[in-house]
Amino acid sequence: MNQQKTSAQLKALAKEQLLGNYGKIAGAFAVILAIYFAVFSIAYTVGMAGLLGTALVGGGQVTPTLIGSFIILFLIAMIIVALFYCMEVGLVYMALQISRGNKVEVKDVFYSFTHHPDKVLGLFFLFYFANILMSVPACAVEMIFSDEVMDFSSPIFLLYIVLYLGSIVGSIMLSLVYGLRYYFYCDHPEWKALECAKQSRLILQGQKGRFFYIYLSFIGWYFLILLSCGLALLWVGPYFFTVLANFYRDLNGEFSPVIIEAPAPEEVPLSEEAPLSDI
Repeated sequence: MNQQKTSAQLKALAKEQLLGNYGKIAGAFAVILAIYFAVFSIAYTVGMAGLLGTALVGGGQVTPTLIGSFIILFLIAMIIVALFYCMEVGLVYMALQISRGNKVEVKDVFYSFTHHPDKVLGLFFLFYFANILMSVPACAVEMIFSDEVMDFSSPIFLLYIVLYLGSIVGSIMLSLVYGLRYYFYCDHPEWKALECAKQSRLILQGQKGRFFYIYLSFIGWYFLILLSCGLALLWVGPYFFTVLANFYRDLNGEFSPVIIEAPAPEEVPLSEEAPLSDI
């Protein structure tokens, strides 16, 4: 049985692989963040201005026009997030290539846009709506029993907390079961979205504890990102994706030693019995 690599070994390997490649994948991260914040800022400013104008025209009342504006703003935000995830898949692709010793370019961050982007969007929306469905019970309780939810002594409050925590646990479980779906997509962009999700579920059977531990081991880095106002993400992001790429490859057996079987010895035919020499 092949011994799997520990989290520390995966991290050490990622640091070694990023030597000479860090600038390109960090540059790709910077491109994504710049595009995301620029587009989101413009969309947010225009959207909020539109909502404010609609609200003023309607006298501050909830009108069909105001509701329509909210829906449009929500759809625009969802499209922006979906495009961001497409670029994130490009980072997954770059991390995989780096971990395998292949060359990468900053433009590889747009990999998914030219390799069946419909598969990436399918994976995104599939799990986006799955997370929304898991939060529906808690949201329903909050909307129906809005007064009781704020009463800490009410059983409704306890029910809301249980449902809310349940949705968080459900989201974490989804991430642990299907967290490698984009890595399968990068290796097999011709596969259907559901097939990538299925293969992630299968390969992570019995490995979710290791996967969760890798996430937990980055908690200190997450705090560093917050303290640096996001600047540390330019280092932590490439590092994290490369560690996960090595984890994925480890589960796929790419680090397993290749055993070369020695050829079977050829059978030597028995020579004919030599005549006895004269005495």
